[in-house]
Amino acid sequence: SIMGDLAQLETAEEAEGEEEEGAVSLDEETQLDYDNLKEAVLVQTSADKSQLESLQKQQTSEQSSNAQLESDLLNLDDKIDTDQSRLDELIARDKKMKQTVKESKIEHDDVQAQLDQLSRKEEAERSRLLEAQAELDEVAKQVNEGRDRRQQSRHDQQWSDTLMTLKRLFPGVRGRLIDLCKPTQQKYNRAVTVSAGKFMDAIVVDTQNTGYECIKYLREHRVGSRHFIPLKGIRSKPVNTYLRSLKPRNIHLLVDVIECEADIKPAVQ
Repeated sequence: SIMGDLAQLETAEEAEGEEEEGAVSLDEETQLDYDNLKEAVLVQTSADKSQLESLQKQQTSEQSSNAQLESDLLNLDDKIDTDQSRLDELIARDKKMKQTVKESKIEHDDVQAQLDQLSRKEEAERSRLLEAQAELDEVAKQVNEGRDRRQQSRHDQQWSDTLMTLKRLFPGVRGRLIDLCKPTQQKYNRAVTVSAGKFMDAIVVDTQNTGYECIKYLREHRVGSRHFIPLKGIRSKPVNTYLRSLKPRNIHLLVDVIECEADIKPAVQ
């Protein structure tokens, strides 16, 4: 074994020392064993030394690795602490944001309720405004109708005065057709008015010459114009009695539902 070889080497060295002190020389065989043993011990010692150095390097490396691991562990602990602080901060911010959102929703609901109330109020105001506008339109309509009636009344009065003047100046003027004839029954009023049309206000005169004189007077005095129906010279067609047999019971000829003096009949036909 290595330890035995070391012991033999030490014994041989001691013997060699003693020989040197006592001038004792080793025999050739012993000297050869000594040299071989010494060489083997040196080789083994060199190998052990290399192994020791390797183990020392490994130990140093492991110590360095352990130190690095401890440093990494400390850094990891610091990072964990930092992350925990960050997490706590985020949790606090999240809680605050949720509270803000909750308060904002409450505020939004309150604002929405106010908007709904204002919308209902605006709708009610708009409804009242429309009612007031309708009332105003009705009043304006009544005012306009009253103004129109007054204007029509003044117009009618003006024409009434003009007609009286024409009758005074021209004895052949008989009057307006609407004043000279009337429906036999009130239910025919509208039918007669529609059928006669603009000629309801026409002025009936005896001759064409009287009509010309009246037109001349109206132009000179700028009081408007009127249609004139001269009784003399009217070419009226006789009523076709055959039409009376064809008509339904509820339909009548215009001449059959109008009453007037005999000399006015040609103006109606």
